[in-house]
Amino acid sequence: MRKSIVFLFAAAFIILQGCGAVRVSKNPDGDLTAWRISGVGTVQPAPAEKAFRVTEGSASKGLTLVSPRTFGKNAVVRFGVKPERYEGVCVVLLSASDKNTGGLAVPPNHDGSLGFWSEGTVQNYMFAFHTGFHQPNMYIKRNPGMNDIAQAKDIAAGQTWYDMEIGRAGARLWMKVGGKIVLEGTDPGSGLPGGYIGIRLRGPGDGSFSCLFRDLTVREK
Repeated sequence: MRKSIVFLFAAAFIILQGCGAVRVSKNPDGDLTAWRISGVGTVQPAPAEKAFRVTEGSASKGLTLVSPRTFGKNAVVRFGVKPERYEGVCVVLLSASDKNTGGLAVPPNHDGSLGFWSEGTVQNYMFAFHTGFHQPNMYIKRNPGMNDIAQAKDIAAGQTWYDMEIGRAGARLWMKVGGKIVLEGTDPGSGLPGGYIGIRLRGPGDGSFSCLFRDLTVREK
């Protein structure tokens, strides 16, 4: 009886995969519909791509998804991403938290502006790519204050799939594209404590910028 149940479960899984169902990572962090939305926009399954489509809303000043849980000082985020227009910037935040409380109380009516993440009391490491619409370089910065840690010419500026890795091991920070390190630096100060992960989009503000994300996993060393 037990073997029959296992067989039926496996068969059902294969059928779902064959029908193009969204493949959510075994790590529950991979379900972007469960992340908190800060700003204006939507997250929708994109079954044909086995991905999630994240779209910035009309009159938006930025859309940020915030992970359901926090991570420590050694966290690695991996995902596939496909920007669907040139006019936009992609950002990943690591170790985001309020430096006074350790939490992250995003105002419910927040318009999505970058200032919440780069000024005031919110601290984080900011990794930006697909930056060509605004500037030629991808970069890593520490907030608050947009303090430079590393930058290099953006090699993820197209409208195609990129395999990304954003990582932190204590004070060491890096970004990989296609398995190769393209940015690497060290926080010159005292390293930030752990915190939330954020995924941020910023386009021209007319609701036209979107990205597909798939196979997102978070690993803590």
